[in-house]
Amino acid sequence: MKLQKLIVMLMTAVTVITMLSGLYYGGHFMQNKITYDIDTKYQTLEEGFGASGCWWSPDVGGWNAVTEDGEDIREAIARLLYDKRTGLGMSVYRYNLGAAVTPDEGYYSHYWRTVESFLTEDASYDFTRDASGRYMLDLALKYGASEVVLFANSPPNSLTKNGKGHSSDGKCNLPRENYQAYAKYFCDVAEHFIDSGVPVIALSPVNEPEWEWKGGQEGCHYEPNELVAFYEVFIKEMESRESLKSLKLSIYESGVVAGRIYEYLDALMGSEIIKPYLTHIDAHSYWATIHEKAAFKQYIEEKYPELKVSMTEWCQMQNGRDSGLNPAFSIAHVVMDDLVTLDATTWQYWLAVSCYHYEDGLLYVSVEDKDNLQIPLRYYAYGQFTKHIEKGAVRIKSELTLDEEEGYQIRQCSFQNPNGDIVTVYINKGEEVELFNMGLPRGYSNYNLYVTDAMGNNGQSVKGGKGVDTITIPKESIATVVYSKSR
Repeated sequence: MKLQKLIVMLMTAVTVITMLSGLYYGGHFMQNKITYDIDTKYQTLEEGFGASGCWWSPDVGGWNAVTEDGEDIREAIARLLYDKRTGLGMSVYRYNLGAAVTPDEGYYSHYWRTVESFLTEDASYDFTRDASGRYMLDLALKYGASEVVLFANSPPNSLTKNGKGHSSDGKCNLPRENYQAYAKYFCDVAEHFIDSGVPVIALSPVNEPEWEWKGGQEGCHYEPNELVAFYEVFIKEMESRESLKSLKLSIYESGVVAGRIYEYLDALMGSEIIKPYLTHIDAHSYWATIHEKAAFKQYIEEKYPELKVSMTEWCQMQNGRDSGLNPAFSIAHVVMDDLVTLDATTWQYWLAVSCYHYEDGLLYVSVEDKDNLQIPLRYYAYGQFTKHIEKGAVRIKSELTLDEEEGYQIRQCSFQNPNGDIVTVYINKGEEVELFNMGLPRGYSNYNLYVTDAMGNNGQSVKGGKGVDTITIPKESIATVVYSKSR
């Protein structure tokens, strides 16, 4: 009997010690920790990260300027965006099919915002047009882009009601009798690009159809019934072409994950022609709150559980050109919101390059001083995701446990790359915090820490080596930790 009591006491002691060892480390209690559960998996990053060549590439692609380092500015831009070693390492390039066929007397707030079309006035094709835009596309492919999305903001203006790349009355500017002509044009261009060796993965003939698009840039409104009718025509045209059958049809590039998105989605899913192609709902991350995104995700999980979300456009809608940390935090939060709340399977930025006094460019140039290339911290913040989370990565469960009394302002998300590396991106708007790592699988003994902050760390590795029991996230930073096995 005494022996049994002694055994029970010993077992209890062992249990208590084991429990305490999970909370006590290095002389103090582990109040701050991150816990990994790689067996709990979420979405796969199917198309990687990307950005748009819209507006800037048809002009910048024809420049002959060189940077301060003597590099052709076009090469520098393509390298900074798509090279894995010296740039962001993005994989997706969004190529804009412009609407300008005939002289367009519409209102455009800047000459970049209307782009010449391959369609000519006699309805033939001239693929020597947009030579500068094609030049930048080729450079992007040279430096690492592997997926091209062809998209249009408006049909060619020779097909529109008013002969402009935007509407006059806020209504659909594409007459129904021209649905087929527009579908044929778009598919003809897609086949030309594919025949030229361009790795086209998706076609997107409609952009933000809920807005009126009365001017300022190319754009075309569609009501839900008009959008359904157009996509049904477009799908039949795609299906008639063998080379396009494997492509994704991007549906429908909603401007916001709120408001009328439900009305449009229900209308699209009600079409037996469209529904088989609507495996992903393509959306833009403007304006919507985190609560609106969560509500939309819940809606599709309940009503359309097979539907995935692709996030295909965002920039910060704010005047100014702040190159500092606040806009860097803004993009990092939006990317993380969409990856975690919407389970986004891709994330693509809007203007890769801007000349505007606006919070929209990953890179900034000047149309007057063409050798002036500026890199804001926003660029490096985006790189915390693009450089380290690979196409094909799977988001895994990771949770923070923090001392509530300290008031930490830190969040994170984690992915496992196809090669097995575990990547965690942190956004820390507060003080430095040391975290204990719990649940990392056996064998993950190496790490590298990459940091973007206002102290001169522009995404480079600031620390690395062996020993992964703890990690210290610098104050006011976007930081990425990559854990790997000994190889």
